[in-house]
Amino acid sequence: MADCLGLELEQVTATGSFYDELGGDDSIELIDLSFRLEKEFQIQEPLRSLNRYELWELDSSGRLTPAALEVIKLEFPFLTSDQLEPKTGPFTPPSLITAEFLYQLLTHVKQSETRN
Repeated sequence: MADCLGLELEQVTATGSFYDELGGDDSIELIDLSFRLEKEFQIQEPLRSLNRYELWELDSSGRLTPAALEVIKLEFPFLTSDQLEPKTGPFTPPSLITAEFLYQLLTHVKQSETRN
């Protein structure tokens, strides 16, 4: 993540958001990050699930719908309610992309591959 954003390793924290706090500003950087993860960890399209827009269905108040929450919890079982239901403001999927999220996602994908 640090290399992708041109940051020093010390500047990246476990919970720092790729977009909000680390300065990621476009989808090209996210695609670059995905390619780097794929190459480094030999997994196919590690961030592909984030692009499934049906996962992120919001109600009129900007909260995930119950149906979306159900699907997301299956896709990303490591996410907590606090991550999916922010206390203030609407939910934004890009806010999930942190170093901690990537670690959990890669671990989940690798474990799923091992089971199959």
